[in-house]
Amino acid sequence: MYKTLRLGSLLILFTLVLVGCNLGAAPITEIAPTEVLIDATRTPVPPTEVSATATQQPATSVPTAVLPPTQAPDSDRCLTTVEGNGYVTLSPSTPDPVTPNCVSVPVGEITVTWAEAPVDFVEVVFWTQMATGNTNVIGIDTDASDGASITWTTYAGAPPMVVYTMVLTSPPSAGNDSGYLAFYVE
Repeated sequence: MYKTLRLGSLLILFTLVLVGCNLGAAPITEIAPTEVLIDATRTPVPPTEVSATATQQPATSVPTAVLPPTQAPDSDRCLTTVEGNGYVTLSPSTPDPVTPNCVSVPVGEITVTWAEAPVDFVEVVFWTQMATGNTNVIGIDTDASDGASITWTTYAGAPPMVVYTMVLTSPPSAGNDSGYLAFYVE
């Protein structure tokens, strides 16, 4: 115990010496009880002046409600969506209570469907995009006879994403791609 107290005292003394040293200035060795240092120039000021100049300002901001740690703010979990020729749907999913065109999905297998796909499509490519801009192809449907849909497996810890499609028709036409649907995995 004696060694611990001695080591603690040395650490406190060392800290005081370091605090007192400022670019070659002599360390502070003693402060009179009637004086207080208030700035980098080490100018002592009597306590009466300190109380007149060191008044505490009231807080100007109003505290806001804090979300539980398991619920992220909507701006973090629902990415920005883009309109298109309808939206992809995810099943099963639950609509986000605040943000339109945003859903939560469970971990596991989901069906991704695009009801507005052109009936004569040659190929529908299903994409995801993260907030970082990274994109991934999650599936391709080449059978127009049953509509445009794929089965995809979500995973725990997946970041918020958007899902959308790009379509190839014959003859090629522009403006047929789906809008972006935001989703997050719960």
